[in-house]
Amino acid sequence: SRIASVSLSLYLISRDIFRTSTTNIALPATFSMGSLAGKTVILIRHGESLGQAARKNGIDRKSDESLIDCGLTRKGQTQAYELAQNSQLDNVDLVVVSPLTRALVTALCAFKKRPDIPIICHAGARERGSTLRPIPENRGRPFNIVRKDLARSGLDIDRVDMSLIPDRWPNHVVEEGKNTGSEYDRLLQWIHARKERNICIVTHHNAITLLLGGAFQRIPNAAPIECECYTGDTLRMKQQNKAMNEYKHKEEQKKKGRRKR
Repeated sequence: SRIASVSLSLYLISRDIFRTSTTNIALPATFSMGSLAGKTVILIRHGESLGQAARKNGIDRKSDESLIDCGLTRKGQTQAYELAQNSQLDNVDLVVVSPLTRALVTALCAFKKRPDIPIICHAGARERGSTLRPIPENRGRPFNIVRKDLARSGLDIDRVDMSLIPDRWPNHVVEEGKNTGSEYDRLLQWIHARKERNICIVTHHNAITLLLGGAFQRIPNAAPIECECYTGDTLRMKQQNKAMNEYKHKEEQKKKGRRKR
């Protein structure tokens, strides 16, 4: 019949179009439909550190060696523990953390009551500065020393998977300001290749600034910043971002207060 003939013609046309459109697409061997879906990556700057409070305490942040790989202030510890109550972290299935103490403490406090979530230490999440020699707080320490410090606060560093950290840590980093972009790219590529879909990175101010392409000059402490990761080297901050929206509002209020004075 005429209807059957038309149906057959439409089928043949659509088949040829499909063949033409797909033969020119080179799909990677590891391709899957799941790889098209973006991951949620939550960036968190550590709680307030002793380095941040240095000026208030009359300490030279750039040179005082008491700040080498320093930890958190009391306020910073409170901020870290309060993260455990933040609903933005409810679906996290992997935590990636910098090897510097202030980030390790933040991650261990925030996820202390969730032992089922793996915490992996990655050197790519460490902080970088703009000078050739790192300031004291960005100079790492051997983990056997860090372990003793954390144990005094009831934190167990052995929960953290350190297998990705170079054996020469902390001596493998001798210069700052070189190839920082490529290190962050490798971190994101590693994260993109992971099977987990909701990943939290506990890291630092400059690290977050660079990961977000310099979109923000100031990053608040212990405030989850939700992003989407669709490719191996790109993060895109979600538009409805509670932490940054609240921070922007506070900064605007401060500016208005200064103008009134």
